[in-house]
Amino acid sequence: NQLTGTFSDGMAADLRRLRHFYADHNKFSGTVPSNLPEIGNQRVLDLTINDNSFTGTLPTAFNKNNLSLLTYRFQNNNWNTRAKISGEVCSLFVLEGKGEMVEMGANCDYCPCDEACDRCID
Repeated sequence: NQLTGTFSDGMAADLRRLRHFYADHNKFSGTVPSNLPEIGNQRVLDLTINDNSFTGTLPTAFNKNNLSLLTYRFQNNNWNTRAKISGEVCSLFVLEGKGEMVEMGANCDYCPCDEACDRCID
């Protein structure tokens, strides 16, 4: 796809029944709404926003309610160089015993997770 545009702040509320969100490999731009982790009423399984032109910082509102998240991919965007994912995201890894996440796509500069950083994208 070559979809363009931005994500609205109300997107998460509008997509309450969503379980798989694939917006990767497009030309989306702008900042990602801080409430993106609430998409699918916090029951989304796959959240892929990699390979776009997003800017700003990564959403950090992940918490114990996002336990069903299996895949989170956000690499290859134009994130702020000081942007880091939240440690709460790291705790969702299945190896941590607190969540079900088995795949994270992250650029090495943004990834503090020991389990994922050995597989980060340079």
